[in-house]
Amino acid sequence: MQMKKIMNEWKKFTEVRIYKRIVLNELVEVTQEELKNFPLSQEELEILRRWGGLEGEPRFLGSGTMGSAYQFNDKVLKITSDSAEANAAGLIKGLSHPNVYKIQEVGLRPPQFKEEPHRRLAIVYDLVTPAAEGEELPSKMAQEVIKSIHNTSEKVKYNHPQNFMELISKFIETTKEHPEVFETEDPDNSKKIQKIMQLAGFDYQQKEAVLLSIRLIIGIYGKCYTSVESLVSCLTDRKEFDYYNQICSGLTFLAKHSIFFGDLKTTNVMKVGEDQLVIIDVGKSMVRNYFEIPQIK
Repeated sequence: MQMKKIMNEWKKFTEVRIYKRIVLNELVEVTQEELKNFPLSQEELEILRRWGGLEGEPRFLGSGTMGSAYQFNDKVLKITSDSAEANAAGLIKGLSHPNVYKIQEVGLRPPQFKEEPHRRLAIVYDLVTPAAEGEELPSKMAQEVIKSIHNTSEKVKYNHPQNFMELISKFIETTKEHPEVFETEDPDNSKKIQKIMQLAGFDYQQKEAVLLSIRLIIGIYGKCYTSVESLVSCLTDRKEFDYYNQICSGLTFLAKHSIFFGDLKTTNVMKVGEDQLVIIDVGKSMVRNYFEIPQIK
């Protein structure tokens, strides 16, 4: 019995552990050895450590078409060719938002080092969540919401009201208080939604945000609009509204700093804990202000 236990422990010790990482938008498996591959020279690594306050050994986190990310304890170093991301990251450097990663440093790599010649930009940001095993992707439900927000051209997603969840609650309560709204003939149900929002006292921005969320999450057709009870049931305890709120809050934070993030996708968002969603990449952004990227000395 004792020998069997020893053999099992030895097997665990010697087996190759598999880790999951996002590589070119696909979740793939890498080994412990592959995690340690770092493309820059030891000399440049020491310069980047001092510049970015990086501690510990680099650990591969993932890669995209324009860059790769490496974990250093509680920070991440990204080596990239995306000047739009570096510019956007510079505009929010040092700022905090619960649904957007926090940027610590942005710089141009020292020119004397020739490794990764097409990726001359470096970005340091706070590690969003411990990634010992790999990226924590959003749930399938959250991913569907992210895709819906990305696919809509409505600009209200960049002008999201801070009290959005309160507005949804008020919309539900107003629906309960005014059953007469459902006595009106309305083939596409938009008049019912507009009437409820008017009775709730929403302003233009609030109406736009609530209407878009309803369109994306439950639609404006179907059984949800046959009665007060059915609409309230369709709207109540829908986690999608929370996910919608978090992503649009993050997009609005970026927009207020002149960053219009057009590459929103499920692999650019990480899940923290059970419910928090965090945008971890602002690459391919349209940026209206300019950040002068300093040379790393």
